[in-house]
Parts: sequence; C-alpha cells; structure tokens
Amino acid sequence: MGRSWLATRIRSHGSRAITRAAPSARSCRCPAAGPEPEPELELELESPNRFPLTRSCAVTIETDSFDRVFKHHKLFVNGIQLHVVVGGQGPALLLQHGWMGSWYSWRKVMPALAERFTVIVPDARGYGDSAKPAAGYDGLTVKEDLRQVLRALGHGRAFVMGHDMGAPAALLMAAHHPDEVIGVGYFDEPLLGVNLERFTAFRPDNPFVYWWFAFNATEHIAAMLWEGKEDRMVDHMITAMVADPRSVTARDRAEYVRGLRSPGGLNGSFGWYRDSLLTGRQIVEATQGRVLEVPVLALNGEYGHPGVAEQFEGIAATIDGATIPGCGHLLAEEQPAAVVAHILAFAERHGRRLGDATM
Repeated sequence: MGRSWLATRIRSHGSRAITRAAPSARSCRCPAAGPEPEPELELELESPNRFPLTRSCAVTIETDSFDRVFKHHKLFVNGIQLHVVVGGQGPALLLQHGWMGSWYSWRKVMPALAERFTVIVPDARGYGDSAKPAAGYDGLTVKEDLRQVLRALGHGRAFVMGHDMGAPAALLMAAHHPDEVIGVGYFDEPLLGVNLERFTAFRPDNPFVYWWFAFNATEHIAAMLWEGKEDRMVDHMITAMVADPRSVTARDRAEYVRGLRSPGGLNGSFGWYRDSLLTGRQIVEATQGRVLEVPVLALNGEYGHPGVAEQFEGIAATIDGATIPGCGHLLAEEQPAAVVAHILAFAERHGRRLGDATM
C-alpha cells in the first residue's frame, strides 16, 4: 500500500503510542475471513467523483494515496442502500461511526489500519450517502445492517468497532453472533439499558448532563429546531465534545453538515435517539444472565465519557480498557495514533480466538 501523509504523521506525531504497539503490529496474527457465503446481495462500485470531499481533504490525508487504497461502494442490504468505503488487506475490520458522523469520521485511522486489515467503513442508515428511511434505527436493525455488509463483501468473521451511538449495534452483533465477531470495540459511549440514566439525569452532581439524548429523541421538534442551523449546531456540539477544537477543521465540519442537510439527514441522525430506549432493552436482553465471551476493547477519552471499561464488568469476560490522554469524545478525530495503537494491540492479543491466523 502507498504510504499516505497521514500514516507517516501518525507514526511521527504519535511516536510513544505507536512505539508501544509496534511489536504487535509486526507480529499480529489474526484469523482470515471465513469462507465466502453464496452471494445474495448486490454490490456496485460507486464513482469516486460522486464524493467530492474525499478528493478535497488534502489538509488531512494525501488523497491520491488514499483513493488508491479505498473505494466507495453501494451495497443493497437489509432492505436499504448503504454507502460503504473499503480498502486494505487482511482480516475484516468494520468501523461504525457515531452521531453526526459518517465514514469520514474514521479517515485519519483508515490508512494505517489498512496495512493490517481489510477496513470496512459504512455510512450508517440515516447518515452520509446511505439511505435515510423514516424508521428502523434500533440496535438490532442496525446490527443486521452491519452483519449483511460483511456478508455482502464475503467476510464471515470480523473485528467490529463502534463509536458513540454506533457502539450499541457493534455490541449487539457480538452478543447475538459471537462466532462471527473476533473482537468488539465500544468507544466513548454509555451502555444503553445499563447506565444511561446516570448521565442524562438533570441534577447538581451531573453538571454536564447529556441533554441531547432526550432532545434528539423528541418526534419532529429536534429536526425543526436544527433545520437551517445545522452548521451552528455542528460547531457547538463538536467544540463541546473535543479537547482541542482544532482537531476537527472547518472543512471536516462542513462534511458533517452536508450529511445532515441531505434529504432525510436530520431525521436519520436523530433515529438512533428515538429508538435508544428500545436499543437499551435489546442490550439488557442480550446480556442478562450470561457473560459475553467476545473480547471487548473499551476506550474513552480523558475528557470524554468516563469509565467505559468499568461499565462492562459482569457483562463481558475479557475487557481491554484504556483512557486516551488529552482526548475528548471524538477519539479517531482527536488522537488517531492512539486509536490505531489500541486496535493493533487488541488484534494481536485476541486475533487467534477463532482459529486460523494469516496476518
């Protein structure tokens, strides 16, 4: 793979994190994808010119190198069309973005990870260039989207990592299909159904209440108040979420605004919140009375959601937890080197769980 400007920058600017993980990166042995299932789903290569921001973000990545490795696709799965970016070689690694995001949220970590994995990054239903249905945003439905994406691309097993509101679907996939998930990542997010109320309650000991959970769940009102103000709301939320606002540039924010302003974009982005109580019940049902055997990589930022690893105690048998210093909520935007290092180390520790290893 051509070494991008970003990959070089990750190694130079994140030297301490990468130094710790470098032996893992060289010797990482992870299982190959399982036998390809009988093709059932339509896969169509998308014209790269349809995604102009991929070619206009030279301040972040060397786009020629990026575009040689990563290709845009349209997949028809679970009854809808999803936009998916795919590149690299090796075991499958699926990355699911969070609220207000898209595949673009992972762009800083994708080149380095593609040296070890087949990196699969969808726009979730309701986001980016994927379809934006009126309903179907609960965790089990989104989980099935991810599962069918992997199957459409011929992968029977994968690492599945989710950030923010994309994390519950990743967890549900591990809980319902443990033989298909090598390891699951749950990044900087409360555990819906378990401890969400602790962070959404309006009380003196919770000064930074997660007010947007209830606000975004309101039918029509949230979209009505956001409409026409998407740029200001994105600026406000991102600035509040990150340790250093410069980590998400004006150009980056414009890409997220573009997704929200597309037809159905606001409704889609709030869908996860409208269905969050249902998703919470689904998580409780999937984890109650049994211990998750799939290893969990639980990451949070120093200034992000606290105690992500601790919330899995009693739920998961194997928890690799870490707090990323100097980081807020948007881990892959703010500290991409650390995210890459943690994923590589996690893959080496747990990549042999399902048998044959080829990395």
